Formats: sequence, C-alpha cells, structure tokens
Amino acid sequence: MLKLATVLLALAGTALAAFCPTDPITSVTLGGNLPNGVANITDVPQGTNCTFTFNIPNNYNILLKFSGQSGSINDKVTVYDKDNYPRYKFQMTPTPVYEKPFWLPARLATVQVEASSGNMKFMLSYQYQSLSNYQQINKITGEYFSLTELTPNTYVTITSSSIDEKVIVSPASRAGSDIDASLSQMYVFDGDNINTANVMAPLSDFANLRTSTGQSVSIVKFSDLTTRSYALGNDASTLDGFAKYTVLLTTKGTSINGNMTDLSGSVNGAAYTWICTDCSTFYWTRLRFDSSRTISNIAYVTFQGQTPTHKREKLIRYFAMTVTDFYFPQVMPSNVLTLNLYSGRAEFYFNNIHDYSSWRKPYFGRKGHIFAPNLWTSAANNFNYEFRDDSQLYSFSMNFRKASFPAVNDQMTLKIGSGTGTPAVNNTQNEMAIGNYMQVGLSASVAADVRLSFEMQKPVTANFSCPTIPIFRQSGTFPSNENTLVTFPNDYNCEIKFQIEDGYIYRLTIVANVSVGSGDSLTVTDAMGKQKTYTAGSSLFIAAPTTASVKISTTTGTSQFWFRYISEYVANKEQIKYPTGTRMDLRYLPQSKIYTFISPYNDRVVMNTATLDNINYVDVSLRYIYVYDGPDVKSPFVGNLYDYVTSAKLSTSSGNATTLVNYYGRYTISHALANDYKSIAPYDTYTFVVYSTDVIIPKNFMDGISNAYTFYCTESNNSFLTDLNFGCNSFKADVRPLTPSDTPNILLSYLSTDPVNLCMPQIIPGQVFTMVTLGPELSISLSTTADNWLTAYNGRSGYIFSASVWSPGALPAYNYTFESTQLMTFTFNFQSVIISQAGEVMNVKVGIPGWDPASVTFTHTVTNAGTRVANGTYLTASYVGNEPSSSSIISFQVKRADGTEPTNAPMTTTTPTTPTTPTTPTTPIKPTTPTTASTTVQTTTSGGFPISYNILLLGFILMKVTWFSFNF
Repeated sequence: MLKLATVLLALAGTALAAFCPTDPITSVTLGGNLPNGVANITDVPQGTNCTFTFNIPNNYNILLKFSGQSGSINDKVTVYDKDNYPRYKFQMTPTPVYEKPFWLPARLATVQVEASSGNMKFMLSYQYQSLSNYQQINKITGEYFSLTELTPNTYVTITSSSIDEKVIVSPASRAGSDIDASLSQMYVFDGDNINTANVMAPLSDFANLRTSTGQSVSIVKFSDLTTRSYALGNDASTLDGFAKYTVLLTTKGTSINGNMTDLSGSVNGAAYTWICTDCSTFYWTRLRFDSSRTISNIAYVTFQGQTPTHKREKLIRYFAMTVTDFYFPQVMPSNVLTLNLYSGRAEFYFNNIHDYSSWRKPYFGRKGHIFAPNLWTSAANNFNYEFRDDSQLYSFSMNFRKASFPAVNDQMTLKIGSGTGTPAVNNTQNEMAIGNYMQVGLSASVAADVRLSFEMQKPVTANFSCPTIPIFRQSGTFPSNENTLVTFPNDYNCEIKFQIEDGYIYRLTIVANVSVGSGDSLTVTDAMGKQKTYTAGSSLFIAAPTTASVKISTTTGTSQFWFRYISEYVANKEQIKYPTGTRMDLRYLPQSKIYTFISPYNDRVVMNTATLDNINYVDVSLRYIYVYDGPDVKSPFVGNLYDYVTSAKLSTSSGNATTLVNYYGRYTISHALANDYKSIAPYDTYTFVVYSTDVIIPKNFMDGISNAYTFYCTESNNSFLTDLNFGCNSFKADVRPLTPSDTPNILLSYLSTDPVNLCMPQIIPGQVFTMVTLGPELSISLSTTADNWLTAYNGRSGYIFSASVWSPGALPAYNYTFESTQLMTFTFNFQSVIISQAGEVMNVKVGIPGWDPASVTFTHTVTNAGTRVANGTYLTASYVGNEPSSSSIISFQVKRADGTEPTNAPMTTTTPTTPTTPTTPTTPIKPTTPTTASTTVQTTTSGGFPISYNILLLGFILMKVTWFSFNF
C-alpha cells in the first residue's frame, strides 16, 4: 500500500511538472499553447498551483486567450501585470469556455493557475504582437477626444503646453452610466513613443490623479471592445492642490442631478469638468449644500469655462453661507465647464436642453449673472436676452461690474420698460427701473469684456419726504425705504443736512444716474464749504465734522439717485505719533490708523508733500487724506491734504500738532514731511523732493531769494551731487543732514565764485538731506550713481563722510580709493575724527602700486588733526568700525604733481583697471638705507589723550627729490 501511494505521488509530480514550465516565456517564440504541446483544453491535476511568466519587450504586447471548464469556484486563473497587480480573472463554467482574450503591455505578465477540484480543464494560447507599425495621432492638453479614434494599429499622444509641463490624463464617461470595460484594455504610456516608453497603467486606473514624468503620454487600445468614453489631458500644474479630479460627459437634451463632495482638506478641494459633446450651453438650475457635511463658513463652488488647462477666470463663485435658489436658473454658454468644490457636499441640477424659456422668466427675488460669451469659451461675443412677464411689474436692477469695449463697433444695450412703449431705461450704466421686461444685448469683438449682475424684486413705492431737521448719529438710506437706485420725480428739491460730532464721520455711498443734459444733480457740501456733484456710477464720500449736506435737484423726472449714510465713531482708531522732521510714505496709508505729527519745540507744524520722481505734480489722490488741526480726530477738521498743501497761503497748525487720516483707504503716489514752522520760516520757499534714482531741479524752479529743498531718495542711502549750475542771479548753496526741523549743521557749502565744477561729483551718504540756496538761478542735479566719483582728476576737491554724520543710527564705515593715471599731489584735511569704540580705525594711504604707501592712522578721537600732503597715483580712505556714534570727515584736494593747471572735471571715470606709474620720472630712485622709513609720532589731543601716527615716508625724483610732507 505504501508503494502504491509513492507511485501515485510520483505520477502527480510528473504531471504537474509537465503542466507548469520552469522558465519564463519570451518573444523568441512569438506564439504557442500552454501547457506545451496541447491543442485543446486539458485536465489540470488536482493541487496544481503554478505560474506562467511572460517577458514582454518594450516594443511588444501580448495577447492571451483563455479556454477552460470547471464547476468549482476554487479553481482559479488570475492574470497579473508588471506591478504584480491582478488585472484579470478568467471565469470558468461547467460547460467549456473558449478563447477569452486579454492583452497586456510590456514588460512582464504572469498567469497563475490554481486547481483544487480535480475536475478543471484549461488551455492558454499566447501571441506576441509588435507595436512597430502603430501610427501616432497627436493631441494637446485641454483637447478632449472620443476614444473611438483609437482604431487598430494607432495610438494617441497628448502633449502639454510647454516643455516644463507634465500631463494628467483622465477618462471621461457619461454621468450615471455603467463602467466602460474597454478602459481596462487601453494602456497609458509615459512618453510619446509606445515602442520605447514605460507603461504607466490601464486607462481605467486614471480616475485618480496620475502625472507623467515628461511632457507627453500616449494611449493605445489593444482589444476590439467597443467604447463610448472620451479622454482629456490637462497640464499637471493646473491641477496642483486638488485632491480629486473627475471628467464627465453629457449631451444635448439631457437633465442631470447628483452630488459632489470634497472633505479632503486639500488646498483646492475637488475639480469636475463637464463636457457636452453636442451642445454649447449649460443651464444650472439648483445648487444646495448639505449642511451636515459642509464647512459652511469656507465652502464654495466656482464655475469657469473650458478645462483647467485653459486657465480661464472663475467667473461665478457660490458660497455655502449665501447661495440660495434665487440665483437659479443660471445660463453658462459653453460646451465645457470646470467646477471647483471646496470643503463641502453639494447637490446639483442642470440641463442641456436648448430652451431659453426658464432662463428668461422673471420672478421676485431672482438674482443672476450675464457674461460676454468669450469669457466662457471661444465663441461669437454676442447675446440678446429678454426677461419678460406681462402679467406684473418688477423692479429690475442691472449692475455693470465691468464693461470694456476695445473696438469702435462694440455695442451693448439695456432696456427696461413696460408693454411696447418707450423703455424707462435705455443705456449702459448701472440701472434700476420698474417694468415688465428687461432686455440686454451685446454685439462686440472678441476682446470685449462684459460682466453683469442683475436682480428682480417686487416694486416698492419710494418715500421722497425731505427731512426737516439735521441727521445726527443715525444711519440709513435716502429714500428711506429703498436699497437701490430710484427715479426721482420732476421739479424735486431737497437738502438733507447732517450734524457731525467731533470724533465722528459720515460715510456716504452715493449712486447716481443723471439723464444727459437734464440739469438734474446730486451735490454734497462738506464742512469747509467744498462741493462735489455726482451724475453717474457709485461713489464714496466721507463727511467730517461738523456739518455736511446732500442736495438733490431735478427738473425732468428721469434721473435716478440713492445714497446710504453711516455714522462712524473714529476717535478710537489706533493712533501713531511722530515728531516733526519725520517723513511718511503716504502710498499705502491704512484707513484703520490715525497719524499725528507733533512739534517737540511746541511750534506750529507745517506739512509738505512730494510726488515720487515728479517735482511738477501734486498728487490729486491726496484729496482722500483728511487733515485735522490738532493732536487727534476730535480736533477741528481743516479739509483734505491736497487743498491743504496747494493753498495759496501757507497752511500751518494753530497749535503744535497736525493729524492725518486716510478714511478712504485709497492708494496715493506721495510722501509727506512735517516741519516746525520756525525751521522753514526764514526761507522764501520750501520744497520737499522725493526721487528714486535721479532728480534735476531746474533754474528758477523757485523764485525766492532764499529757497530750501529737502531731498529724500527712496532707493539708496547714497546720493551724488553731480552738478550745481549757478546763474547770474544765484550766489550760494549749503547742504546739511536731514530736515530743517533737525539740528542745523552745514556739511557742504558752495559759492558761485568757487570752481564748483571741480567739486563734482560729491557723495552725500544719507537718504534725507536739505539744501538751502541763495538766489533762484541755480540748477541742481542729484543721482544715486556717479561713475567718476573715484576719479582723482586734476584740480578736484571734495569731502569724504561717514554715513553716521548724515543719518543718526547709520554706521561710520567706508572704504574709497581715488585713482589717477598721473602722479598727483593729494592734500587732505581731517576735519573731524570721532572714535567712540575701542578697536575702530580710520586710515588714509597715498601711494603708487607696487610701492609701500604713505599712511596715516587714527585709533582715538582727534581734534585739530591738521592737513597732510602726499604724492602718488591713488588715495585710499577707510574707516573700520560699527559704532553709530563714531564718525569722520575728510576734505581733500587733488592736483597734478608737475604743476599742470586743471581744466574741467571728466564726465566719466578715466582710471584704468590697473593704475600705471607716472611717466616722469620713468624709474623711481630709492633712498639708500633704509628703503622704507617708518616713523611713529606721539602727540596728544586737547583733552590730553595720546594719539599715535604711523607714517611711511617714500621719496621720488620729480626734477629733484621730493619727500612726502606732513604738517602737524
């Protein structure tokens, strides 16, 4: 009995070995049957569990045909792909099943056969198929296409919009349809050549976001299964941040409802693209958020035309907290829509029925949007909609959010009226009127940009009663029972007065639509008696204490007005206080803050403004900044800043403070500077100048005898005075740090009788400085660059400053080397050396390249340091230190060592890259012993501090031997 069992076991092993090959199958044998040698289904030994392995080259696929029979669910045949993922299970029945096909691409396929019943029959046929003769069809991202284009021996390649863009491909099936089985037999390759590219996965796997490694993907269909699906490729970057992206199909005459969900917490939520394959309009009829599955304060849905790749603007955004059924139906004229759902679940209804009747039907409370069709898709940019209900009247309002018409023939019309008579409204501005129809039309070029929103409400009779007493601390609208434009009766006159308490303002939102030529008007008068008339559009006016009024006057009965007034307490806003001498950037002045300038000397305050890079223009947007004469907004209101600084009479505070507020929050292009009145009173004129890189003040720019200018450079801490041109009626120019309100300290002074051209350029290492001129005929040029600053030309004189001299808190350090191609005599004077921190060093060196220079070094504060003279081709002045209280000032003069007289200053740098030695003498004569003499001279300051000078002496022959001389 034992022998029989052994024999049976051996026979079973032999049968199993015959059934299961041990080596992988390759394309060397292009086709065959398994088990080897069989021609029909054959018995599979009980207990069989073996794997057929197929190696598939890159330029091949493999066709597997399964035949079999089994009555047991425990008998299994499973196909795995290159990633060992089960792709197909062969279903067998008690009756034979023959040649069920399945295709797999490169590079590996395995078939696992498991027989448990002992009654299983099976045969597998295989055939390697070459891809070398497949023809390519090219598509681009954003271009959807039917997968029926994949005919035998073809493949589609989708290429992104740029070489840096990758591709995300998505299958698209009809909403609500069964799964398209053909998608599992279409494969996506990572590249534009299916013979060389790697396989990514079947197209059925691309319901999730999968990104190519390069600019292209290719889709190939091996099976003959019919398909009803489409595909769409997108630029991968346009889907960044989305947790899910789905593409769905619809057709003309279809109505669809469903739910979409995003609770992913991703940056952008979920995206859906709807494609109507045979229509060009979507009618959205409902959008309702599920409150139990929506983060209501942040959830929204947006709509844009075409695919994400088209990057069209999101034209409509519905928020979960505000969207209602009153917003629908909404027409969206495009064959493709992309929706973005964020942080919620929403039920939706839409249809593609080509019927405008529901869209054109008015009802009370209805709201909606109308856009130029070209904002949704590439289409003719025209429409003509008429909303009509002859059974009752509506209050129609149309808001022109944007209406841009670049072409001469672009035209838009809006008509609101009753019956067939003349419409009450017939133009293209924000409108509200009563009627039973509203007609809006557009005929425009492709570049026209029109965005409208509308409402339809039940008409309410307006209350035109004119208030008899001033409005005080109340908020409301006029007419009192209206929330939009109202047509006022003819011969109407009413002045609505406001009493405004200190510390308060009134915000007036004014909407006007005055018939052209009617003479009708709405005029606001402020506390200063200034008037402004409004005839069209929506405007904001801020009324400051203590009074204001709005006067409405009509003669025709065709003009429309409406305004809202809100009383606001503003004295509790955050207040920022500055001393006089402070400069302020007015460009981004927030409306939430109050700015007050106070004189530390209890002097009156003068405000000046400047427009960046434009000395001839006063910024009209300064009208949005209000001025108070005092330390806060409870002080007297004295008008807007534009009127304040352009007044023919100098405007000053009555006390020691001036307060500014930008209630409008509007952008300006100006800067402001506050000064003490006494600091600028000595001058006939005072001008604040702001520039970025260059500025020129022309002659006679100011006509006073004594004119002062404060300059502020926005882009650099260094400016160069590049030209001072004195006319016959100008005499002097002094330059000092900071503003007139700061301690006067003249650092530069020029007389008309001086050789001023030989003093240029002169560095001013400070962002803010003041120049006072005597006489009007003087032009001034300043620049942040001067290429000849370091040129040691004949006759030149100038100053070297630490920045700390010009700007408190600035550092004292500098390092300048002035060079010449000629031997020069450098005369330099240490006018001030203040060294406040041990280890800081100030040094001046004069020399010739290749020779040890003459050097003067200071390590302590020095007074009356005296003048030095030395010959060489360069002078280097440096200060090493970072203590802001340290500083130095050096004056210098440069002359030719051979006595040649100066002519004019060079306009550009003449120093070569490598300074040359003087031409005379050709060979320096060295002292015999030593080559270099080093002398240390000890002296003391007036305070008794010892000062050490390390002096290097070097001789040269210039017709005779000349030694560097130092005068102590």
